[in-house]
Amino acid sequence: MVRHVEEGVRALRQRALAAAVSAFERAHALVNQGGLGADVAQGVLGNLAAALGQAGEYARAVEAYRAALALPGLSAEDRARAFNGLGVTLGRMGRHADAYAALRQAYRAWRQTGSAAEQLRTLVNMVVFLRKAGRLRSARRLAAAALRGLGAAPADVRYLARLEAAAVEFDAGDGAACLRHLAAVSDQRDGPASDRHQSEALRLRAAVARRSGRPREALRDAALALDLAVRTEEWEAIEDAFRELRALAAPAGPEEGGGRPCRRPAPAPQLRAPGVTPRPTRR
Repeated sequence: MVRHVEEGVRALRQRALAAAVSAFERAHALVNQGGLGADVAQGVLGNLAAALGQAGEYARAVEAYRAALALPGLSAEDRARAFNGLGVTLGRMGRHADAYAALRQAYRAWRQTGSAAEQLRTLVNMVVFLRKAGRLRSARRLAAAALRGLGAAPADVRYLARLEAAAVEFDAGDGAACLRHLAAVSDQRDGPASDRHQSEALRLRAAVARRSGRPREALRDAALALDLAVRTEEWEAIEDAFRELRALAAPAGPEEGGGRPCRRPAPAPQLRAPGVTPRPTRR
């Protein structure tokens, strides 16, 4: 069983998703034969769910996360990881209310572990799906709470919080507030920002410029966002940047070009589901 897990971990790192799914399925078949602890079963199911999610098989990933949550004797950390993965996967399926509910469970479990960084990361994910569901007032409230709780959080979590706060203000039509949040990313106040974070900041700046009637500035920032996104080799980041370039090429709608804010939703920063960075199953 361990050999199959190690094979799956290697395949995930190499982005060989079909091979990863196959390896974790073989490991899961051995787990089903019994005799192994809940922590081993949870580890295998968590890795299987992550591989399925990365492969776009979201329905099967949801089943795997729910099977993990049904195991007896899960630790608070394992429960938090499973609920967080479930929430992110449901969100990618467009089930934003269900995603938010799962993430609330993850947040409660992370509080039991005392991991402030994971609590904050989950809080930011909750903001994402509130925003996508159109609940901007609630999203703003949680985004403000996340920013107040940055403390000694890792730089990537700090930038995710700032980017999502900017996206909320963009959707609410407040370009000035959006740009204020983005300035912290552009200035790299929390340490070196990744290409992914800088790309997302530039994409949002381009969106603000576009709906404010500054197409040249928007095109410049969108092109820079795409260049950085290509460096990440992350398809979601590349697609987000292309989406903004397509919006610039599209004819102005009734709310664009006339001075009124365009309320077109902005895609969220990429989320990290538990297990995406694979970890070997505990014996």
